[in-house]
Amino acid sequence: MCKSQLYNILLLIILVICESSADSNQNLQYLLITQHNDDSKKVLFVIAHQDDDAFIISRIKYFIDCKDELFIIWTCKSYQGDSTYGNIRIKESITAMDYIGLDSTSYKFLNYPDMNSYLYVPEIVNDIKETISIFNPTEIYIQAYEMGNIDHDIAHFCTVQSLRELNYICNVFEFPQYSAYNIGELLPFELRKYPDTLITVCNELNEINKGFVIEYWKFYESQRFPMMYYFYFLGQLDNLFNLECFRKLPKYDYLKKPFNAPAAYERYLPDVTYSDFHNAIYRYLKQEEK
Repeated sequence: MCKSQLYNILLLIILVICESSADSNQNLQYLLITQHNDDSKKVLFVIAHQDDDAFIISRIKYFIDCKDELFIIWTCKSYQGDSTYGNIRIKESITAMDYIGLDSTSYKFLNYPDMNSYLYVPEIVNDIKETISIFNPTEIYIQAYEMGNIDHDIAHFCTVQSLRELNYICNVFEFPQYSAYNIGELLPFELRKYPDTLITVCNELNEINKGFVIEYWKFYESQRFPMMYYFYFLGQLDNLFNLECFRKLPKYDYLKKPFNAPAAYERYLPDVTYSDFHNAIYRYLKQEEK
């Protein structure tokens, strides 16, 4: 039996478990997203990796269904050994975009090196500023500042900094990939299980949207097994398909941690530390003061 067959069998087993536990969250209190008004929106999503969009795809689909204008930026490209793996992931994203009806004029890949994007903060800020200036978004969605992945936090900071430097005002929201899913020891206990202080909007997906999210994940074949393993064995897989959380961007001091705990990525990325993030931000902000 080949590896891809094993992946598919494992995914099928996990999805069955997910379906059977769909009602497990009914005792949680959710704040559902508000209805769309009549004004057309221009919505920018700034995302680190090809597959991170799957964590907010129901929201993306929502705007597409409302006939809003969307643009998506992926900041990173994987260079594991060579560029082949990164090219595979980019092709997966392009196929996923075709599936939801977005053509190549609605997204771009910046291709900064995966796990080393902190070395390119000035360049990423300039790229995002250029897109904001051209696209003129009315809403922006970025990954939460939560120390789950250093590339997520860099993409987050660079987007916020771009807005500051442009004096650009619009609604900005952050969405989590770790803190909303009760992931094992990646976050301190007090920051798990949907605390109001961390996530203020949780969209409980209906059966149609849940099915859409499950189908969307299938486009990321290269990430299917790692993500299913991650959520099934370390977290709560049912939440991956039942919930989509985001909140309006809080005011952060990016020279401080968002909470008092070790960065999660220090536990699973051997060569990346929170100091790498902090020093990169410190250098950039000091340079901007000159």
